[in-house]
Amino acid sequence: MAFSPCGRWVVSGGSDGLLRLWDLQGNAVARFEDAYKCSVNSAAFSPDGKVIVSGGFGGTVRFWYCSWEYWLQVCCDKLGDRRMFKNPQKGSSEELAWQICQKYAWNRQSPKQWNNQGVAKLKQKAYAAALTDFQQAIQLNSQYTAAYYNRGLTYTYLKRYQAAIDDFDKVVAAVPTYADAYYSRGICWAQLGNRQAAVENVRKAAELYQQQGQEQMYQRTVEFLSQLQQ
Repeated sequence: MAFSPCGRWVVSGGSDGLLRLWDLQGNAVARFEDAYKCSVNSAAFSPDGKVIVSGGFGGTVRFWYCSWEYWLQVCCDKLGDRRMFKNPQKGSSEELAWQICQKYAWNRQSPKQWNNQGVAKLKQKAYAAALTDFQQAIQLNSQYTAAYYNRGLTYTYLKRYQAAIDDFDKVVAAVPTYADAYYSRGICWAQLGNRQAAVENVRKAAELYQQQGQEQMYQRTVEFLSQLQQ
């Protein structure tokens, strides 16, 4: 058995060949069907808690993905066969659960679909609706750089500059050559009155645009840099 990195879950393997997940109160959360034909003799979580690795006496090592999407899918599939879930009473907890399953498990859009949907709304200046879509994309994939960048742009239009900077920070940390993120972050710093940070970011964006052959953006960035330095 092994504890998850967050300390909320325990995974166990036994002589019945099954791998099970438990909460700290001893309640069975889920089990991996047909994990092994023989005994499971080892199990561990990955450092981020999203993958379980197990070993059996038959010499087989297996990986099990245990993201929240997977567990939600497991729970929703189990609930789907219940009679009260087929036609839930309006306003009931069953209806709320049904709505969640419909949205995130059964008819779930991919992060890319949410992001593209948000981009379309952003072009229409429907900022609040776009923000919701980008947040959905990030919730489904916490490493989705494009969604962070687009959410940052949305925050910028809403004049929530510090929130935008936080998102652009994530983008450049993941992709150090993301010129647009430096440029947009420079704009935000300028709006917040931090000229030094604005100049540093815009200068970095100019260097990247020039290296990447984006002449139009390079010229625009150089002009903005000149304004900042006056």
